[in-house]
Order: sequence, then structure tokens, then C-alpha cells
Amino acid sequence: MRIPTNSNFSKELQKKLQRIINPQTTLEELQNLQDEMKMINPVDTHLLNQVSQLKGNGHEQSKKMFQMQEQYDKSILKKKVLLKQLLKVEQKTKKLAWELHQVKYHQPTL
Repeated sequence: MRIPTNSNFSKELQKKLQRIINPQTTLEELQNLQDEMKMINPVDTHLLNQVSQLKGNGHEQSKKMFQMQEQYDKSILKKKVLLKQLLKVEQKTKKLAWELHQVKYHQPTL
């Protein structure tokens, strides 16, 4: 990826390089720059460690995802079974209601 020349990063980098290359730069300024770099390096190494841990745990994450998928599939299956049972119960209640209606209003009384 190319960094545009007019970006803030390019400008800041150019300023720092000019400070380093400039013959009038004092030793103290160079040491300050070096200290800034020392503060940046631990952050970089920490980020690299985090990335390597994530890459190393890839197999564990895929196992967890597989287990979660199995649990999800089981719960979906249970829901489908419960819905079928509910539909059967609803059909039976409609059938009984219809039979009750037939007996109540359409059957001759003795």
C-alpha cells in the first residue's frame, strides 16, 4: 500500500528524517528520538504477540465454533420438534371444537 505524499504520516516522517539528517541536530535531540522509538517498540512487540496468539489459537477457535454450531443445530432441531407438537395440539383442539359445534348445534336432541 502506498502512502500519499500529502498525508500527515508522510509529513511527520519527513520532519523526523530532516531532524535526524540535519547536521545542526544536537545529540540530545537524537537521544530524544531514540527514546521515542524505544517507547514505540514495546507497543509493537505487544501487538505482534497478540497477533501470534490469535494465530496460534486458530485451531481452538475452530473447535469452539464447531461446538457452538452443534449446540445451535441441536437447539434448532428441538424448536422444530416443539413446533410440530404444537401444531398437532392445535389441530386436535380445532377438530374437537368442530365436533363440539356439530354436537351442540347440528345434532337433533332426543
